Amino acid sequence: MEKKSVPYIPQVELKKHAGEVKTQLRVSDTWTLRENIFWDFLEARIPKEARILDVGTGPGTLLRQLESRGWHNLKGLDIADFMDADLKPKFELAVTDLDFEAAPFAANSFDLVFALEVIEHLENPFHFIREMSRILDDGGYCICSAPNPFHIWNKVKFLLKGNLQHWHVYNDHITFMTKDVFKKTVLRYFSIEEIKYRWGYLPYFPKINMPRTELFGRNVCYFLKKI
Repeated sequence: MEKKSVPYIPQVELKKHAGEVKTQLRVSDTWTLRENIFWDFLEARIPKEARILDVGTGPGTLLRQLESRGWHNLKGLDIADFMDADLKPKFELAVTDLDFEAAPFAANSFDLVFALEVIEHLENPFHFIREMSRILDDGGYCICSAPNPFHIWNKVKFLLKGNLQHWHVYNDHITFMTKDVFKKTVLRYFSIEEIKYRWGYLPYFPKINMPRTELFGRNVCYFLKKI
């Protein structure tokens, strides 16, 4: 069966399509939440009074879970208002296009910033990285996740076709970084504390469990510390 194409929506047009984007966000993949990727890290390092920002808030799923686990100094930021109505009295939501605008917060405003499945959608990820460093306090953390571009199948597919598995015409993924670009940009401002991968897989062999490693993990989550 031929796969139905979903038109790519540039960042500058997202606000015009807020309704359909909100619907998609409600069913989108939140693997870091479902697989409990970061709760141990937070419990060990992030006090309950820490100032936390969720970039790419969407309907507010992460904010709900953080609140239920005892963190209360929470804010959201997104390119448009997709937040569930019942959360709006609780959490401040800043509406900002981080491709082109500065985050509306002073320097050193947060102890932790989340950016889960965000950076691959951005047109200007380098501006975004600088802003995350600016608004984080010294020694603060940024937890960000994305599809894993270094999966072995991505390497094979790029060699054969010049494309990557999770950056195709059916989704809004437009950005990925080589390892040296990552070093020159992200690691200019951050050090890596931990790296965790989503379950391992091979296309066409879904029943074979592969290890959670760079070669086989479907997605990757970086735990970064501001330097």
